[in-house]
Amino acid sequence: MAVFSDAFLRLRQDLDRSHEGRRKLIQDIRDNVRDLARQTADQISEQGKNRRAEFTAMITDLRGKIKQQAEQTRGQLAELTADLRQGGAVFGNRQPARKHASRSR
Repeated sequence: MAVFSDAFLRLRQDLDRSHEGRRKLIQDIRDNVRDLARQTADQISEQGKNRRAEFTAMITDLRGKIKQQAEQTRGQLAELTADLRQGGAVFGNRQPARKHASRSR
């Protein structure tokens, strides 16, 4: 009987150790997953900050380009307006055409 009792006792001890090992493994996995989740959250937060900064810089650059194009367009329109006024003035001051004597022959 002592042999069976010793065998059962060792079996129980092995079972307890394996149970404790499994519990420790599960806890280590949980801790590892939490750490990875924290790292991922930090990375996502950092990427969000970087993207917002890039977006702000891109919008600022785009606004600058649009302002520059608007100024160029205004300048071109001012030149066109001046040309049209000058052309209109030429037509407004135009003398009637004279008939040439050479045509009446």
